[in-house]
Amino acid sequence: MLRLLPLRLTFEPEAAVRLPEYPGVLWRSAFGARLRRDACITGAASCDGCRVRQRCAYGAVFEPAPAPRAQGLAPRFRDPPRPYVISPVHGGGTHGAGQRLELDCILAQPALSHLKAAESALSRLELHGVPMRVADVRVRPPGGPDTVTHEPAVSAKGYGISTPPAPGKARIVLEHPLRLQHEGQPVGPERFTLERFAGALLRRISSLHDAVAEVPLEADYRTLVDHARDHVALRDVRLSWLDGERHSARQKRRVPIGGLIGCFTIAGELEPLWPWLWAGQWTHVGKGAVMGLGRYRVDHFGA
Repeated sequence: MLRLLPLRLTFEPEAAVRLPEYPGVLWRSAFGARLRRDACITGAASCDGCRVRQRCAYGAVFEPAPAPRAQGLAPRFRDPPRPYVISPVHGGGTHGAGQRLELDCILAQPALSHLKAAESALSRLELHGVPMRVADVRVRPPGGPDTVTHEPAVSAKGYGISTPPAPGKARIVLEHPLRLQHEGQPVGPERFTLERFAGALLRRISSLHDAVAEVPLEADYRTLVDHARDHVALRDVRLSWLDGERHSARQKRRVPIGGLIGCFTIAGELEPLWPWLWAGQWTHVGKGAVMGLGRYRVDHFGA
């Protein structure tokens, strides 16, 4: 379905640093700023109209142009999906000098084609002006051992996602706020349905795949969403809304990043949806996925 490179980076700040309540925004901004300084040769304010955009590491990762041969669902989206996820393991607050902070960075194509530039940028991040020294980099292959040594020549190919057999039921645990929208409005606990969750997940994964693949994913998306509604039960739903805001430099205002947190159980005929549900643990789902929102894990699955 997808080839991904899930990296777990361990940082040590050189001085005390205070992170916002949800620091994914800050980590993403730091990564983008460093990669842009390293890669941009024009100094232009925007990548729009840039003749080297397709070959530039920053353009490919943060402002990818629509692929000429994009297939499937990809052409339906106004902007191509960003081929990365920045997902902090540690939350906000003040972290002292030398205190270890972990960050998950998941790269897909075309970011994998610029792995060397991305790694170089990640190794020289600054948060609020504080240099973040990289203490360790590990790979966490999907479905494989917990971590393996990072070897760039191997990592650049990415890893396929090995999906275990579909169970009869599974528990989905939302680790970071999940932002879904329906008819332009945020989906709160009272409006959450598996149909809406599955629809967002299908759009996320298929757009990442189809934006770069020569052959689109073969899937009947409407049938899959209908299957989620008609043949899978939603049980033991324990969801609440977690508020949050961030500053948007582009919009020059505070924007919401709150979302659903908690867990729910699904049971029934999971097999058609299972590869998508399993893969979503690495792609994340919903709005703000690139900054780590919509992170979930599949837990306690069985008959």
